[in-house]
Amino acid sequence: MKDLARLKQHIDLLDYLRGVAIIGIFLFHCLGASYGVREFGWNGLFRDFSVPGHFLLLYPVTLARLGVAIFFVISGFCIYLSFSRDGTNDFRIFFTRRFFRLYPPYLCVLLFFALVWPPTSRLILKSFSDFVPLLSHLLLVQNFDPTFFRSNPPLWTMAVEAQLYVLFPLLLVLVRKWSWPRTLWLLALIECALRAGAGIYFTSTGKPAPVFLKWLPFFFWFSWSLGAAIADAYSQNRAMPFQKSSCLLWAGAVIIASVVKPFSYFMFLFVSLLTGTVIAKVLSGSFSSFRLRIPRLLLEHVRTAGLWSYSIYLIHFPLIYYFSSIGRKVLPAPFCDPPWFFVICVLSWFLIMPIGGVFNKYVESLGIMLGRKFMEKRLQAH
Repeated sequence: MKDLARLKQHIDLLDYLRGVAIIGIFLFHCLGASYGVREFGWNGLFRDFSVPGHFLLLYPVTLARLGVAIFFVISGFCIYLSFSRDGTNDFRIFFTRRFFRLYPPYLCVLLFFALVWPPTSRLILKSFSDFVPLLSHLLLVQNFDPTFFRSNPPLWTMAVEAQLYVLFPLLLVLVRKWSWPRTLWLLALIECALRAGAGIYFTSTGKPAPVFLKWLPFFFWFSWSLGAAIADAYSQNRAMPFQKSSCLLWAGAVIIASVVKPFSYFMFLFVSLLTGTVIAKVLSGSFSSFRLRIPRLLLEHVRTAGLWSYSIYLIHFPLIYYFSSIGRKVLPAPFCDPPWFFVICVLSWFLIMPIGGVFNKYVESLGIMLGRKFMEKRLQAH
């Protein structure tokens, strides 16, 4: 039997993890705006670290894009808890809630930055072919679109998320038939096979794996479902997957994969396993004192960023590049050198985060409210 109190309990840990993830992704994109590159290159099978010393210091930031993996694990966790909390097992209700939770703010951001403002992200639409990338984003299939437009690139994750939601009923069917452990093994084999294939392709050709392969929902299915499996165990007060696993093991695997080319596509998977391990250990009480050494003010800032993380994620990329374009026009030349300009881009966080908070309050929350009213009318009609 599921523990209803646990299903309804708000888990602060997830807010902090979301905050860490969105801050990391923001810093990663600041690298692109200031240095023109976001990662170290390769020299044969290994990373090429023969770069200026100041960029070498930013190596941890080059890994911060993996905050997306944290979001995916948390997404799987929250989706399962939400579905279990509802108790109706009605997928019409599930998909309706997901739609109003995610699509209205996504649509607003997509159309505003692509069609209205700022000029650094606005699309030029002169022919039918110019509309194809926009249409693919409207339909949430841009991860299959080779033309993948540059107005707001991080939105590719929204397509994958939506497709993982579509796979959620199939996941539950597999679990009922085979149990969680067997299902996770199957999904792990699928994800590992795809990531190994992408790594082989990357190593042999020197080119990144094609978009239609590396952004398939199956490429992330285990990572996402891991969160759901942990949520199921948590809701039933059972031992959680990877509860006894080693965080140092997965952290070490991330570092190794980040510097060895054939394993580079496994970084996402290892961060997912690290995230799942942290969640399982904290919820089981193993990390009960993990917050004691962190300043309270910083904790609250990270938590707030986590609460607003979806809104910040949607808006941050175009704003970083818009603010950086203004900075290059008005700042003295020395401040436009990459190290200084990176610091300036990072300071834009204190503009972007409040904008995200406003967007969360007046757009994201509005979508949730509309979803509730829509569901109430549907229930009354029946």
